[in-house]
This record gives sequence, structure tokens and C-alpha cells, in this order.
Amino acid sequence: MAAVALLVHGEEDEGGADYPTGDVRHKRKDEADDVEGADEGGDGMEEDYLKPDDMKNVHLKIDKNGDGKISLAEVLEFSHDMRKEMAIKQVMEYVEMMDKNKDGKISLKEFVEPGDEDQEDKQEGMSEADKLSEKKLRDLETGKFKIADKNGDGFLDTAELPTAVSPEISTEVLGLMADHTLDTKDKDKDGELTMKEFWASETAGDSMDKDAEAELGAEFKKLDLDGNGKLNIKEIIRWENGDYHVSNAISEYIAVADADKDSHLSFAEVEKNLKALQDSDAGSHFSEWIEHRKTHNEL
Repeated sequence: MAAVALLVHGEEDEGGADYPTGDVRHKRKDEADDVEGADEGGDGMEEDYLKPDDMKNVHLKIDKNGDGKISLAEVLEFSHDMRKEMAIKQVMEYVEMMDKNKDGKISLKEFVEPGDEDQEDKQEGMSEADKLSEKKLRDLETGKFKIADKNGDGFLDTAELPTAVSPEISTEVLGLMADHTLDTKDKDKDGELTMKEFWASETAGDSMDKDAEAELGAEFKKLDLDGNGKLNIKEIIRWENGDYHVSNAISEYIAVADADKDSHLSFAEVEKNLKALQDSDAGSHFSEWIEHRKTHNEL
């Protein structure tokens, strides 16, 4: 499998829509390492891993119009900014992982291939379907590389690499990833994905219980903005860039904490519902943003 898929996204490629995530599908390190208060023994997070002072500071940064409240739109804008900032500031981690010859830049071979093994030997014994899937994944990673290589010198320097490994940097890369997802999952080639096509890898193998199937169905409906029962390219991009995950998590938290039902959250409402935030998917996003800013002395 291509290097970026292995080093950044784990066992599944980003374009496969198979990762658990939020933005968090874009995390560069194990989540436990990034969350303040994670137990040294790796047993999980402290009960109160979101501190009121930290939340107040990040609330102020999200509140762009200074009205004392944060909206879903403001959180999404902040999320976009944070993803770009994190990709740029973590670029040296990528260089360290990929730069096999230690020349300070990444070649196409270093970017696409996870190691030095011969690709022909690696494919020995693979089915034709697996070989095709592998080729398409390598083509995707090559496409990302070419988009990022702005000066066309055949290498990615530290200014170019974030575009290749973080899709939020480039709408062109996002489009490429969405096209890859559509191409690999669209079995009837109608240009859209049914729920069965989209969740194919999730539902393969052993039969799912009804609760799990219902959960996937509910998530698909949230992704299907036009309600036609299929995902078009724009809806797939929304999944790929993480907006769906952040939007869904924050919307659910706003529904819980928004006492005056104005669709915005004052810090008083956040503080009053801090325990609910810690127990929610939204809490993992806030924790990631807070820890990143603390690491770089920006909070």
C-alpha cells in the first residue's frame, strides 16, 4: 500500500471512506498521544481532560465576530484553519517518516512506496482485483504528489509536502481523493454512491447486527444532503475533507448545550455542559485543537 496511506491514515486509504474519524480522520499521530491528560500507561484519558480555562481561551479564538458566542459556522472555519496549521507545523514529522535517504526532501518513490521492497515481489500471490486496487491507490498517491510539486522538480520540499499529506490544503487534492472514492466504490458506474456501495467494506464479510446497520444508515442519511439516496461528488468531498464529521459532532453538542435555543453557544453554556462535551465526539475535536495550540504556545 502507498506510503501516505500507511503512515498517515493507517490501514485504509483516505479515499476509501473507511476510516473512523472527524477531522480526526486527518490526525497524524495516535490520538492518545495528542490528548492532554492521557494516562502514561495508555489506559485512556483523565475524566476532566477539558479544562474550563482552556475551553474559555479556545472559545474566544473561535468567536470571530466577538459577540461572545460561537456558531457552527465559526467552529467549522476554525476547524479548517487548525487542520491547515497542524499540517504545516507537523511537516517535519512527515519528512522524518518518509525521507529514506535523508536529503531533506521527498521523492516520488519515497512518497508512494512504504519501503524498499520490490513491488513485483510484493504483488506476488495477490489477486487481480487486489492488484488493480493497489494500482489505483498508487495512482492516487502519485496524483497527490504531482499536485503538490509546484515547482515541478520531482521532489516535495517542506513547503510543498503539506499539500500532499493534508487534503484541506488543496481543493484539487480533495477532488482527486473524491474521484478515487467514487471510482473504487461505484460498482454500477452511475456517478453516485448508494449506501451499499459507500459502506461496502464496512458490511463485507460477517453479517451485521441490526443496530450496526441502522447506525450506518443514519450516518448515510446525514451525508446525503439532497436526500436522493445516493452520494454525489460534492457530498463525498464533504466526507473526505472532514466537514461532515466536525459538523455532525458540534451540531449534536449544540443541541445539548444551547439553553436559549439561539443555535449559538456562549461560554457559560459550554462551561455548564463541560461534562457532556467531554463525553461527546465534539470533545475530541476541542481536545485536539487545544493540545496543538498548547504544544506551540498559542493558547
